[in-house]
Amino acid sequence: MYGQPEIPRPTQLKQADEAFVVNAASEFGGDRRLAAIAWTDQADRYFAEGNLDLAMRRYNQAWLLDPTSYEVFLGFGRVMLAQQRYDSAVAQLRRSLQLCDEAAALPAILSDLGVAYSRQADAIKGLPSTRAATFALANESFAGSTSNAPDNPETWRRWARSLSAEGKPADAAEKLRRADAAARAR
Repeated sequence: MYGQPEIPRPTQLKQADEAFVVNAASEFGGDRRLAAIAWTDQADRYFAEGNLDLAMRRYNQAWLLDPTSYEVFLGFGRVMLAQQRYDSAVAQLRRSLQLCDEAAALPAILSDLGVAYSRQADAIKGLPSTRAATFALANESFAGSTSNAPDNPETWRRWARSLSAEGKPADAAEKLRRADAAARAR
């Protein structure tokens, strides 16, 4: 979001943003939502290639086109997670979850949110109750993801890694068994 609202955007950059929106939307018959989808798809490709800078740039451009797109905030969260900026990743993924109106997308968002909470919790040192509460949020996110998509082995594996970091090896082993069963069922 180009640092907004914390960092005020100079007039020159606001004008450049407006020109970008007009030009990008014109390529899609003036439909900003369609343009945002195209920019998000490109950002996803950059993210998959590991080019976080270009991915974030495209997600920001997609945000200019459609500031209510859950996909944009999912992308922001994933980039921040990859950059180990866990607090920011959680905030962006929670926003994605709030904006999401597609039931099929919820398991992926919840799984990413579980990972973000887990890594945030694992980074907490010296505050056992805060760490435990954050791991509880991770477990809640993973439970929501697996209840909506129980056949996704990767989410079960992510949950197992989280439980291992939480210091619950027996629970982690149970989730790994669920991952194996889901993988065999495919």
